[in-house]
Amino acid sequence: MLLSRTRKNIAYNVKKRIFEIGDFQNMLDETEKRVLEDNMGFRGQWEEHRRFQFEFLKSRGLMHDSRLIEIGCGPLTLGIPVIRYLDCGKYTGVDVRPSVLNLAYRQIGKENLSAKNPRLLFSENFGRDELGDVEFDFAWSFSVLYHLSDELLGKCLAQVRRRLAKDGKYFANVNVEQTESTWLQFPFVRRDIAFYENAAANSGLKIRVVGQLENLGFRLDGIEKRNHLIQFERRE
Repeated sequence: MLLSRTRKNIAYNVKKRIFEIGDFQNMLDETEKRVLEDNMGFRGQWEEHRRFQFEFLKSRGLMHDSRLIEIGCGPLTLGIPVIRYLDCGKYTGVDVRPSVLNLAYRQIGKENLSAKNPRLLFSENFGRDELGDVEFDFAWSFSVLYHLSDELLGKCLAQVRRRLAKDGKYFANVNVEQTESTWLQFPFVRRDIAFYENAAANSGLKIRVVGQLENLGFRLDGIEKRNHLIQFERRE
């Protein structure tokens, strides 16, 4: 038994040494990062997308006790720092892709944030059937609305109206310039601000254009810097 244990220890130490020499951990980390970026939609931009979203929300009044729902949470580009920042149970993420939610759960475990009790939901109707009457102080979508058809956009905004607390705010960036195309299984849609204003009004919301990302502190030079960020609020 002692010999067997010695052999296992030797084998473990050999594997560990090979792992260190080959710098396999860095290779695994880079591979994981590429997978996360591909599911976010912007390879090579992970850190800046995370920094910008988190700092913007804090600049708009996000507090530790705020209740936040992220519609289209993806692999938690924003989610991880927000979950860490918010009090226990204050973050809810919704996405339509089960595989991406699996990535998100792994990120929560890797970052030791399970005790924060974040809620991740697979939903094909923006949380309509899963959230009951829960309300939120903040709602957030980044690079989401321009992947929705007109019909789905209307359903999304209807749920936002249902979910926002009285003084709650929903922030989302929109494409008003880039040529229409597709991304994965989703459309990539260009709409003007007037379209969003009308869509918001139809759902009992009003909008205010906060500004273009490049003027709000977004530091990358890609075309997405010209996206407009819109603030949606309840129309009383």
